[in-house]
Amino acid sequence: MLSLSALLLAAAPPPQVERIEPKAAAKLVAKDLAVLVDVREEAEIKSGMAAPALWFPSSRVGENEGAAFFAFLARNVKPRQQVIFYCAVGGRAERAAQQARRFGYWAANMGSFAAWEKAGLPVKRGPVVAQALRTQNASPQALREPPARPG
Repeated sequence: MLSLSALLLAAAPPPQVERIEPKAAAKLVAKDLAVLVDVREEAEIKSGMAAPALWFPSSRVGENEGAAFFAFLARNVKPRQQVIFYCAVGGRAERAAQQARRFGYWAANMGSFAAWEKAGLPVKRGPVVAQALRTQNASPQALREPPARPG
């Protein structure tokens, strides 16, 4: 039998999520006022991602009642920072932002990676993305920084 709070949560409309344009998102990230998160799946990000973005696949947002997603946010989003999501079109980013808001985060939906590219904003591709995928579990900073050069 479901508890009253579970019924109320299930019946409550999803929290409203702010929409934000890529250039506005980039300015907030550059000022350390926001964190950008790509929620596309691994196969999608191999073609590139926004240079300052972290990665958390949308398929994992709801796993174990969102426990891994909550831990990811707690590890990477500082108090008073906004968390801005994007995906291929905007739907998965919207759902991730709604879940982040349920966890108490100030969240926004930037829409799509294509919008970021169209705005002429920096993108990382190839080895930087591949290295980040290999080290995603080892380091929360993996998708923020390029791999160290052998020296």
